[in-house]
Amino acid sequence: MHTRRPLIDVYPVGVLAELLRLGRALRSRQPQLARWAMGKLWWEFGYIAHNIRTRNWRAARNAFKGYLAEHRTRGHRCGHGWTRRRALRDLYRHLRESER
Repeated sequence: MHTRRPLIDVYPVGVLAELLRLGRALRSRQPQLARWAMGKLWWEFGYIAHNIRTRNWRAARNAFKGYLAEHRTRGHRCGHGWTRRRALRDLYRHLRESER
């Protein structure tokens, strides 16, 4: 049986993705995985600090987007927000604006 992929992908990015990865690693009770996830989170904060020091404000701000929602076939705009629902609403708003 062939399953169809959804037209809209919603996934965590930036700091939220690393926090969720760390949570999964801690729940799995595997110390190696938890150390690796903590290292990734530490790297993410270091990258944000580097962008702030070099006054790259857009890159620093993008690290806190939360979730991204992307449509597979319609344009390059994506929705973002701290919750999946907010990211989807933002994507739908972009899609409505592009239809005008």
